[in-house]
Amino acid sequence: FSIPIETLNAATLKNMKKGGNILLNIKALKLCQDIGISMGGSFYFIYYPLENYETVHEENFFLRNSLHLLTPPKTEYALSIYLGSTRDYIGRNQETFGITLNKSNEFWMKQVLNLDLPETNTCSYDVVAKDRKTKAINSYVKLCRAYGRLLYGERSTGATLSTLASCLNFLVHQVAASNLSYIKRMRTLLAMTKWTKGYLDNNQPDAAVPVFHLKGNKLVKKYPKPFFEEWTLDLSPVEIDVLRYLYHPRSRAQIDQRFKSTITGDSLSRILNRHRSLKSILEHGNQYLSAFNDPEYFMMDAKTN
Repeated sequence: FSIPIETLNAATLKNMKKGGNILLNIKALKLCQDIGISMGGSFYFIYYPLENYETVHEENFFLRNSLHLLTPPKTEYALSIYLGSTRDYIGRNQETFGITLNKSNEFWMKQVLNLDLPETNTCSYDVVAKDRKTKAINSYVKLCRAYGRLLYGERSTGATLSTLASCLNFLVHQVAASNLSYIKRMRTLLAMTKWTKGYLDNNQPDAAVPVFHLKGNKLVKKYPKPFFEEWTLDLSPVEIDVLRYLYHPRSRAQIDQRFKSTITGDSLSRILNRHRSLKSILEHGNQYLSAFNDPEYFMMDAKTN
């Protein structure tokens, strides 16, 4: 079973006409894990047309705080870069997205499976941006492709130098823009990739996989390196009630209405602010959602839903 969320970039989800939104994607992953469904065989794509430093910065925030939902033992996502297609909304509206598509025989397919894709609408395309601002980020794709050639092709001096040159070009653009959002996102995704590979290869213990869950009255978070985040928090019954109400996305008005007879407005605000700072609650578009796993949610009294 797989959930092809593809991205947690809000602008990209809108541009590609994917349907849904960031919080619904996170909720879907959380719900499947909590009811015991294992998910695999899905990709997390990066470098969509019209993504920019601001949207990638926001994307990395949600990605960084959802890694326990994207990694084993119950979930497997593989990192990939967006390849143009004449089948999707972006590829059919190239002018709108400021791109052109140049047909390319997909390097990965050639190297791994020794296949040359035919000239059809299912083949891969290089996405070439037209405007200068987006062209600056094209070096990011060149870096990904160069690294792919180094990883799957011959470990030659030429491939190594190509990767290093692309990396340097990419870093120059980031520093020139005074914005390291793309680098930070790549750091997060490389951690996801490392944890997944380590778990599947049985080269690392389960402790190397990120965990964030509620068990009883204890909220436990363990994120291994490079993030080194580990803490346990005892929750009050009131906090648990609020957090479980946010198992589904809720607006602040809905939250106030639900607890107006049991919690003062100030107390409710303190609970929300505390857990927003802990990233146990994520907020987007005036909607709040609990980010941690909570299998016990489905065993509680139905009246708390």
